[in-house]
Amino acid sequence: MLDLNIISNYIDKQQVVYVAFSGGIDSVALLYACSVLKKDGRLNELKAIHVNHNLSINAKLWEDHCINICKKLNIELTIHNIFIETNKDGLESAARKGRYDVFNKVVKHNEQLLLGHHADDVAETILFRLFRGTGIDGLQGPKLKRKIGEGTLIRPLLKFSKKELLDFITTNKIDYIEDESNKESNQDRNYIRNKIMPLIHERW
Repeated sequence: MLDLNIISNYIDKQQVVYVAFSGGIDSVALLYACSVLKKDGRLNELKAIHVNHNLSINAKLWEDHCINICKKLNIELTIHNIFIETNKDGLESAARKGRYDVFNKVVKHNEQLLLGHHADDVAETILFRLFRGTGIDGLQGPKLKRKIGEGTLIRPLLKFSKKELLDFITTNKIDYIEDESNKESNQDRNYIRNKIMPLIHERW
């Protein structure tokens, strides 16, 4: 189960906090946890950012889903529509670049952007980099904190597994959406997540 104290310790409650909100399990768990922190007085100003990549026929449904959750939690939501042009690194990389271009423009001085990356993402990232032939220096997962725009990007869920996040939102009866592309294994990260990680979990 999520320990809200761990999340709170990473955040400067005096500064604006944005949550990158896709509406999936990870970001729903993070947004709800932050909403609890705000109610408890451990966070002053909370906002959400939804980036609509317009890649799926369900993109508008996901956007509406995010709007409804933020209304329910009384959290200000901004929506940014982007249109992806694939590059030599592929669709996944192009979508990520588009997302981070938005984040860099939105986050101002001393503001904080929270992302819902978790422990499973760390393992997937290390495997992904290993399979691409990275050196020893590249064998690290997503960083807990780094600069973005004029502020700070924070990943406060890195100590928690995806199962713990799912248990948290299930216990609190929070709706989430599932990107249908997550079940496709043509993208490298999805292949690792769908084909390789289950074997690893079975063994360890």
